[in-house]
Amino acid sequence: QYVGHHEGYFQPFEFHVNHYATPGENELLVRVDAPFEKPGPDGWPTKKRLIKGVLSHWDGRPGSSDPEHGQDMGCGGIWNDVYLAAAHNVRLTRAQVIPMLCSGAATVTINLWVENIGRPVDTDILVAITPSNFEADDQDFQLGRAVHLNPGENLVTFTQTVPNPHLWSTWDYGRPNLYAFTATAKVNGKTVSEHSDRFGIRTIEVTDDWRFILNGKQVFIRGTNVIPTLWLAEYDQAMIARDIQQLRAANVNGVRVCVHVNRKEFYAACDEAGLLIWNDFALQWSYDDTDDFKANAIQQIRDFVRMLYNHPSIIVWACQNEPVGNRITLTPLLAAAVAEEDSTRRIVPAATFDQHTYNGWYSGSMAEYVSVPAAPFCNEYGAQALPNLE
Repeated sequence: QYVGHHEGYFQPFEFHVNHYATPGENELLVRVDAPFEKPGPDGWPTKKRLIKGVLSHWDGRPGSSDPEHGQDMGCGGIWNDVYLAAAHNVRLTRAQVIPMLCSGAATVTINLWVENIGRPVDTDILVAITPSNFEADDQDFQLGRAVHLNPGENLVTFTQTVPNPHLWSTWDYGRPNLYAFTATAKVNGKTVSEHSDRFGIRTIEVTDDWRFILNGKQVFIRGTNVIPTLWLAEYDQAMIARDIQQLRAANVNGVRVCVHVNRKEFYAACDEAGLLIWNDFALQWSYDDTDDFKANAIQQIRDFVRMLYNHPSIIVWACQNEPVGNRITLTPLLAAAVAEEDSTRRIVPAATFDQHTYNGWYSGSMAEYVSVPAAPFCNEYGAQALPNLE
């Protein structure tokens, strides 16, 4: 029996199987399709249709960006957990935490999406906010109220004033303080669903002249691009911890997650370490310009923002990297969709060559750096290694 279909490499997704499972033993079959795209003027590489960013098209991949070999050693397959979950009719499915600072205090807004697949029901929704990686006696908060849930998806909102909040900051300008929250749904006094996450209280502004203002103070970004692996299934906690340690040892306080969406554990590690993140959506160079592709990209970029919204480390969303054929027809649509999902961060419709400099790499010479190309903010850089005898 056909249960469902999903397109997209990074989003968690699920299907209800209540109407398919039968008493006794059941078998679940998952078909994963990660095809090569047909080369040619109507396909690879100028009219791609798969949203995989550098995982499918990049000059640092096996085969580089060559039209014949650029898809060699494809990055596809199941790379994260698959599980069957037993759930009550009432279930917490998503949480969005929006902290805002004003006059020394913070107001934390928590939006909870609660699914009810049964009849209307009265439910108690409880929220606990506590310090996660710091200690403070005055930073524990308990919220709750009775909610009448209609069938389908319900939005439940809480707000909490936090006096004297412990702010999240980069490791070099303060401390990356994180709060934990747990939302609990109870029916007839019995816990039927829980949802936990972490968040940080901070303000961020990225000005038009590319100054970064964190908690009211200008910070100087010392960063690098990150593409830690093309096979995310192998990117475990040990590898993530190694990368975070090396970033800190290199005196880095910001990373650009370059044209892909990484594992949730990587973002959590950056939150904990106090590293700022510029995150590109997974669109690299040129894509199909049909209405169907635009709709697919808009839906997936919404998933991207919703999935990562609560991470305080993320300060910039970029919609597409170096678009050639889609900059006018697609990137404005993506930027508008991101703005509807998140008005608190800087949105970059396209990361473009005016911020990328490769003098001495593809053309020109190292001497051209005297003129400070890509100023005032360079977010992608390449040049041959420093000269040596070899």
